[in-house]
Amino acid sequence: MKKLSVVMTVVLSSLCAVLAVPTQADVAPSKTTTNHVFVSGAVRNPGVYEIKSTDGVFELIAQAGGATSAVVSKVVVKRGATTMTVDVLESLRAGIAAPNLKLHNGDFVIVRKNDARILVMGEVKNPGSYNLPENGKISVVEAIALAGGFRADREVENITIIRKMANGKATTRILPADLADPKLKEQLQKDDVVNVTKAVDSTPRQAPLDGYFWFLSLGTH
Repeated sequence: MKKLSVVMTVVLSSLCAVLAVPTQADVAPSKTTTNHVFVSGAVRNPGVYEIKSTDGVFELIAQAGGATSAVVSKVVVKRGATTMTVDVLESLRAGIAAPNLKLHNGDFVIVRKNDARILVMGEVKNPGSYNLPENGKISVVEAIALAGGFRADREVENITIIRKMANGKATTRILPADLADPKLKEQLQKDDVVNVTKAVDSTPRQAPLDGYFWFLSLGTH
């Protein structure tokens, strides 16, 4: 990690030199009208940005096109030998810049990707893998809603929850396909598979379990 920090500092210093931008050591942040900072990771347009000296992490992410499947509650800011963590989740949700860490010239901002996913498949309108919310909380019924709900042209009977355990084995639970059933408020976990089956397919298939988890590892949707 120390080696990576050194490399990032060298890269940013080089970019500043090319752009004829003074480094943090040359100019006090409080005396500059603009700062040049670097953002990488899960944003639409990573790179070097010129921002106001009063701007913070929220404004930088917005200028970079917004976050993409990111963990914005733990944005990393590297400032020289110091590393800080900033939470801008509620600010981005509301679209309002709440008080957040003001950035200095030469800061390096890293927005980590949210790789916690679930797979919703079977008789839903939009089967595929979906990100878990940052708080890690999503119920079975919420996951089905995220996938567009049940297909109107199918009569569904069961919802099978497939969960990979720490020992590598998978467990399955069968729930009723009734969105009003309180059992569907059960919270899902990272890498869970939700399989909605037709009445004629009421017996869950066991063969492709490894394939489900492999698909989740791709992070596609």
